[in-house]
Amino acid sequence: MSVDGLWTIEFSSSTGFGTGVVVFANGKILGGDAQYHYTGTYSEAGPRLMGEVVVRHYTGPLSNVFEQVQSVRLTVEGSTSRDLITAQGYDPTMPQRRVSLRLRRVTDT
Repeated sequence: MSVDGLWTIEFSSSTGFGTGVVVFANGKILGGDAQYHYTGTYSEAGPRLMGEVVVRHYTGPLSNVFEQVQSVRLTVEGSTSRDLITAQGYDPTMPQRRVSLRLRRVTDT
């Protein structure tokens, strides 16, 4: 089953919490929240989801779940079901930067 569609996202780390929206479509990731936008790619292997996402600041205070960063590239791995994705993301250049992700399907594409 494909994850293609619109999803809400909740993310948390040891320094913060946030929410946003994400669209999965044909191997591409697009999304954002009030201060950052997300772009990237993903692949699926059964119930496993793997991806790379760049999170970039575009407006407002420079703060996110990693405190004050302009941008960060994350490697994401997790599991999928029809309406739920649970995953972990980390910055390969700073492995201590980790984030927990929980996504809920809003609609299919």
